[in-house]
Amino acid sequence: MSVSAIIVNYHTSKYLPELIDDLIALKDIEQIFIVDNSSEIDGSFLSNYFVSYPHRIELIKPGKNLGFGAGVNLAASRASSEYLLVINPDVRLFPDCLTHLLEAARKYGSVLTGPRFFWDDAKKYKLPPSQGASSWLDYAFEAAGGSRLEFEHLSFYWQMCHERFWSYTTPFTELFLSGACVLINRQWAMESLSAVFDERFFLYFEDNDISLRAHFNGVPPLCVPAAEALHHYDQSPSPEKSKADLMAQSHIQFSEKYYGGMTYLLNKKDTYLPEISDMGLNTSPFSFDTKCLEPSVGNLYFEIGVNPCFVPFAQTDIKVTQTDIKGLYENKIDVFTLDSTIWNRLAKGIYYGRARDSIKGTLKIWKWQKV
Repeated sequence: MSVSAIIVNYHTSKYLPELIDDLIALKDIEQIFIVDNSSEIDGSFLSNYFVSYPHRIELIKPGKNLGFGAGVNLAASRASSEYLLVINPDVRLFPDCLTHLLEAARKYGSVLTGPRFFWDDAKKYKLPPSQGASSWLDYAFEAAGGSRLEFEHLSFYWQMCHERFWSYTTPFTELFLSGACVLINRQWAMESLSAVFDERFFLYFEDNDISLRAHFNGVPPLCVPAAEALHHYDQSPSPEKSKADLMAQSHIQFSEKYYGGMTYLLNKKDTYLPEISDMGLNTSPFSFDTKCLEPSVGNLYFEIGVNPCFVPFAQTDIKVTQTDIKGLYENKIDVFTLDSTIWNRLAKGIYYGRARDSIKGTLKIWKWQKV
């Protein structure tokens, strides 16, 4: 089964050599398209690849920032393979990831197939499923700011989504897949959708949109647990407009497409927040006082989010050491320190950390700002 890889570059060229090397080594990749939306790549940057693999790599320079979806569509129009692998420059495939995606796509007739993502090479930090989009979710976020009941309900709902996502061992359907790495049946996209992505979405929400169109087309997106990938996450700089502005713009486009307009229902200010320990401004990794959480009952997790509801969150384990004292077992919790590699991958901004026991629930929440 032939695959064309499509990479959209926006000031992320430092990641390209390693990714290209990985893709070239995969026998199923017949061609690699690189769409340079930032106009930072010249021929010399890829000259060694052009010499060694003259028919496998094509650099596309549109001369301006087309946006992610339009960049993918431009490359897809030049492809002739059975499948398209849309992949971000800051993603790496773990061994056999593509093989598992292809096998599942063929076995189940999936037109959109995706992996599960880790944040680090050691696979300690699990990244969440795609958050997706809907008027219900808009309402839930807004309601959560005004009521503890709504806050707890939304937070609990997302914990269940995360646990469900990471509990499967065989391929399973998802309503939404992440566009950071997704295998797409090219013929389906071109014949059923006319193009891979809807270009009204300049950046963000285009993966939500194609996932929904697959679902409505009777071929729900498929996640393949055996297919694993590393996602450095959020490594490209902000375009001319800020990422927040672009996300808001795409949110409006999504609401107009599926609802005929924005669907906010409450429009009231936040009146509820959980108890949060503010760690202030930080320029380097720091430790969290997790020893105070003893005794633990269930599995103990440290989770990182961008809002106090933790929708979505990345998750890793907090180490618990069990000691036998005269026949009685006592759990000891180590101080938790965020890995320096993860810290370095965090963009500047406000973050929340949560210690959560699978039985007792949320134990403590911290807030900090990376500067």
